[in-house]
Amino acid sequence: MSADTPAARLLSADSSTIPAPTLEALRDRAEIGRPASAAAAVEPLLVPAPEAARLCGVSAATWYRLKSAGKVPAAVTISSRVLWRVEELRRWCAAGCPDLRTWQAMENVSGRRGTGR
Repeated sequence: MSADTPAARLLSADSSTIPAPTLEALRDRAEIGRPASAAAAVEPLLVPAPEAARLCGVSAATWYRLKSAGKVPAAVTISSRVLWRVEELRRWCAAGCPDLRTWQAMENVSGRRGTGR
């Protein structure tokens, strides 16, 4: 190994000094709170049923039962995907998880959403 190569310089350097990590070494490290990508750091506005259930602290099976019984906020359908608004789920949980009819009345009173469906 030539003394001019980076590896030779690293080997001949004092072993008590550790070189600073490079930018590439710091990227994508979950243990220091860095997401794997910028997309992972962005919270979605709409989520599918399993994620909606997780946000509300119930299983997916319970979520589907609650949906069938009309006890969860109305979903948004985009193409064939059925999704729920994250912010609405948070408000719904904070309000004590009322049934759909009560929730819609509460939302209409607070002016959150219009009635034009």
